[in-house]
Amino acid sequence: MVAVEGSYYVDASTANNSLLWKLARRQELSNELIAENADRTNVKNMIGIDNRYSLTYYNLNKGFLKKDSLHYLIRYGFNDHAGASYSDDFFRLIGQGNAYFEGDTADGNGLVFKRSRYDYIDFGLIKFFPNRSNLSVSVGVARGIRMIDLDGRRFSVYTAPYGTSTDWDIDLTARLTPGDQQGFGNVHGMGMQISIDYKGLLGPDGAYAVGVRNLGFISWKGTQYTKTAKFNYDGWYVPDFEVFQDPDAGRNAYDSIASEFQPDSTGFKSTEMLPSLIYAEYSMRLNGKQSLTFRFDKVMNTPMIPRFSLGYTYFFGDFYGTSSIMTGGYSRLNVSQELGYQKGKHFVKALFYGLQAWATPHKAGGLGGGLGYTYSF
Repeated sequence: MVAVEGSYYVDASTANNSLLWKLARRQELSNELIAENADRTNVKNMIGIDNRYSLTYYNLNKGFLKKDSLHYLIRYGFNDHAGASYSDDFFRLIGQGNAYFEGDTADGNGLVFKRSRYDYIDFGLIKFFPNRSNLSVSVGVARGIRMIDLDGRRFSVYTAPYGTSTDWDIDLTARLTPGDQQGFGNVHGMGMQISIDYKGLLGPDGAYAVGVRNLGFISWKGTQYTKTAKFNYDGWYVPDFEVFQDPDAGRNAYDSIASEFQPDSTGFKSTEMLPSLIYAEYSMRLNGKQSLTFRFDKVMNTPMIPRFSLGYTYFFGDFYGTSSIMTGGYSRLNVSQELGYQKGKHFVKALFYGLQAWATPHKAGGLGGGLGYTYSF
């Protein structure tokens, strides 16, 4: 059996789909859109991007090592996960400039941004037990393509009345690999990873699954930038986002203050845990063609909080559908729809993510989807 799967989503706790769509397409952001989203921010806000796909071969027809209950798999996978946590003041400062904070302090403390882009290849064994449960364990190497780890312990800016000066208090550390070297031919670290999945039955109408995907590490090599300082900048307002889209005005505005932000830099070698996915789910059959699934999952080593979901699956002929509602992760609420079709040796499925945000793009956030195809032989 051969399976190909891929998915992509962008999710946010407060940013709406109008903003996320433009960010995903790298389009210009208007001051009106920035202001609209600034009014939605909380003390703590999150945004996450997840892109992954895999190609897997399952040897299920013949036993491995002359054991009928033992089989193997070979898989190539690619994961790119980024997550950020930021304050409402930081969003306004970056998006609207510091004129909004005249006579006050913009508190951007606690800024966090993490990104891991890597691929892997692994070999695994699948053991089927007499009670119809099964255990899959795969181990392989991971190749680091891009890494960013930004820790903004302190980032505050006081703006004097009339914008005559600004007082900065910053303590930022950023470790990253070169941004212009993040293609598949670039390698900035190597590591190992393991995936474990166990599925079992609970009574005649219940089933459960628990597991962890891509639990491991990569030893990265890159550059670390550090800026810890308190200083006063004597000048006018830091411009808003729209000004920076003007090549001349934006460059002049940037050059006037950039010299104050020259960080210390040094090379680094560091071993970092991968953004591994842990999950647990329970499914109960309602009748021959319907079931409910309760699921918990979390991407470890990221700003993402635990996510809980409830899914309702229904079958009609060769088709099935799963409607899910979830809370947590990077968003407050998300609605998704999966559709699948199986005919003979072929199985296809499609996932539509963030339906509530597509319906109300100025009031909710979340977009993405996925595709999968399996051929059995």
